[in-house]
Amino acid sequence: GSFSCQQCDANTFSFPGSDSCTPCPRGALCPGGLECALRNPGFTCTSDPSFRIAGTWVADRSKGLYELESCPAGTEKVSSSEASNALQECRACNPENEYIVRPDSDTCQLCPLGAVCDGSSLRTKGDLQGAEWEVVGKQYFLRKCPTGFRLVNDTGYQDQQCVRCSEGEYILRSDLACQPCPKSALCPNGGPPLMGGASGGVDHPAL
Repeated sequence: GSFSCQQCDANTFSFPGSDSCTPCPRGALCPGGLECALRNPGFTCTSDPSFRIAGTWVADRSKGLYELESCPAGTEKVSSSEASNALQECRACNPENEYIVRPDSDTCQLCPLGAVCDGSSLRTKGDLQGAEWEVVGKQYFLRKCPTGFRLVNDTGYQDQQCVRCSEGEYILRSDLACQPCPKSALCPNGGPPLMGGASGGVDHPAL
């Protein structure tokens, strides 16, 4: 019998010497989905030379496949062990309301109420100084709020936030409740009472 070489479709790839064409993993398709970057030098796209596929892809020639090894910040890795070779990709987290701690092992997480997220990281809403977050597993948990703020973290993950005490109130520690400022004291910034204030806490709002 005779052998002949046939060109694979643009949205598939093949290793030298292989007798079959393999469908392109979702995360290695070029814009438009008609070209597979894995078939090109440097994993580039002839249809869009400025485009780069996300992640580190490693050839497994024994299987005739490419494995997605790692993903960049702001994406979650969908591996062949989780789905299939065809569904491998670095799936982008929502830059409006999600974050991710470890792209290669975690999944995108919704942003808690008291935070601002950009797809990869989390920061306290309003750039509030003194708030402390702790990573537990694949999520951030709010552990502490600054002076004058009450910690809300016991009504569900999504509701975590630092809530400012009302005018004329103070708080000794962020995991306690806000209390009325004694009439004979000042409570600057909602902090502990300073006895001997001139006209009471109500006239001195928490800033």
